[in-house]
Order: sequence, then structure tokens, then C-alpha cells
Amino acid sequence: MQIPNIIQQISEVCHQYQGTVYIVGGSIRDFFMQKEAKDWDLEVHSISGETLERALRSIGKAKRVGASFSVFKLHIEDDEIDIALPQNGANEDPYMGIIPALRRRDLTINSMAYNIHSRTLIDPFHGEQDIQHRVLRATDPKTFIEDPLRAFRVAQFAGRYAMKIDPDLIS
Repeated sequence: MQIPNIIQQISEVCHQYQGTVYIVGGSIRDFFMQKEAKDWDLEVHSISGETLERALRSIGKAKRVGASFSVFKLHIEDDEIDIALPQNGANEDPYMGIIPALRRRDLTINSMAYNIHSRTLIDPFHGEQDIQHRVLRATDPKTFIEDPLRAFRVAQFAGRYAMKIDPDLIS
């Protein structure tokens, strides 16, 4: 995976503050689908929002955005990167483990993470395998009960990527 220098820089500065930066979601999915990533979804674990903001401000202009989610926008030269803290319901939970954080995502193909510092893939729900088999499977069916609009995302992904929907997800 070719990781842009700016993403490496974010990982390095967060690591200095004891944080761990993961590339998550669509960026990883697109890599395994051999598509160019349009944007980079980053999630930082093991440091508070205040510490993350301080770390990001050491390399660019950082601003916390969103009323209910802990997302930061980092501006460096012409680049704008969104960086999130893990969420537990409506609350930020920076010390949540990566696997519980991934479990909150909708589909297994979006529930993978890449630890930039250690260069390791975390794929506890077999998203890469589901991409190879062209199947859309729920990471945790409870997420669809919590947010029924996710069903529309499934239909969108099925059409966009020519993937079949797992029968358990349909039921």
C-alpha cells in the first residue's frame, strides 16, 4: 500500500504522543479492490482529543469539527485530512481497542484497519476474504438495527461494486 507522506507524518507525530494511527474503512477496501483511494480515513487510538489536537497542530492547522463526533480537520498546505477518534455511541472513546471500534462499522469490507506505524493489517471480520468472494456481509447485525439507513448503503455498494448481499444480511 502506497501511503502518502502526509499520512506518514500524521502517524509519526501521533506516535510521539503515544497515539496509534490506523487507516480504516474505504481506503483499505479500495486497496483490496485495486482502486485508487479518493480519500484517507484515519482513526487515532490511545490519546485524548485534546492531545490529538495538540499533536496535529504541531504539523498544520487543526480544527475539531462536528457536534457529536470527535473528528478533526487537518490542513497542511493544499491537503485537508479528516482524522477521527473512536466512538462508543455518541461519546468519544480514545482508549477503545481497534477490534471493538471495527465491530461498530457496517460491513466486513469496511471493517479493516491498517496500523501505519507497525505496518500491519487488522482484519478480524474477514473483509479481505469477502472482497475476494464479492459478498457484502454485516460486521455486526446490531449496527443495522441501530441505523436502518445503512441498508441503503448496502444496496449502493452492491450496485457500485457488483457484489452479492449475504442472505443473513438480507434477513
